[in-house]
Amino acid sequence: MDPSAYIEMQELEDSHWWFVARRQIITDLLYQFCSPPCKILEVGCGTGGNLTMLRQFGELKAFEMDPSALEMAHQKGVNDVTLTLGVCPDRMPFEGEQFDLICLFDVLEHIKEDQKTLALLKKYLKPQGKMIITVPAYSWLFGPHDQLLQHHRRYSLAGLKKVIHHSGLKIQKISYFNTFLFPIAVVNRLIEQFLYRFNFTKRQTAVTKPNFIINSALRTIFAYERHVLRISNVPVGLSLIGVLSA
Repeated sequence: MDPSAYIEMQELEDSHWWFVARRQIITDLLYQFCSPPCKILEVGCGTGGNLTMLRQFGELKAFEMDPSALEMAHQKGVNDVTLTLGVCPDRMPFEGEQFDLICLFDVLEHIKEDQKTLALLKKYLKPQGKMIITVPAYSWLFGPHDQLLQHHRRYSLAGLKKVIHHSGLKIQKISYFNTFLFPIAVVNRLIEQFLYRFNFTKRQTAVTKPNFIINSALRTIFAYERHVLRISNVPVGLSLIGVLSA
């Protein structure tokens, strides 16, 4: 990923509406499918924005492919978490260990060999273990934002299901999310694509934080989706979330 994106991410992931609300949604899902204390592995921990959230569910280990991002994760001060370098699918650490919970939060789209990675991570799951993944949705939304973040793809529901099926994993739950704000996000992404294509803008940013009132409103709207996801799957959204088992 572009080094500037990691810096922007580190600065905003504790307060930006998208990061905060996504953690609330994931936390709610973890309480449904995970019984603490768990042995947990986070794949692609980035700058460490999810470490504190995951640590409350049990013993946590994590790895990240980018050394600078890993150093930022160390600076989070979550001292009882094991952090190390690793690359999917060829240089994954903790070989021979098994986990109750494996998490990939907006990571799979960065990995060229996504199916092979999931198949290998299946071996890291305990027999009753769960894997939770989130990915960006809809190939037609692929644009400058994805290029900056060095995404290989965005996923459709059918496409993600196919990758999961061929990896040998089973689906416990799969749904779109980031739904309530989806129309606004689509308009924003299409404008972004247009401006970039016709050279009206050059510099892309990974994330930008709106003013306090708008940030709070967007966080509240997005986070409310956790109540919907408890009882139902959603047919449309900017992202996909899945709970998988071996």
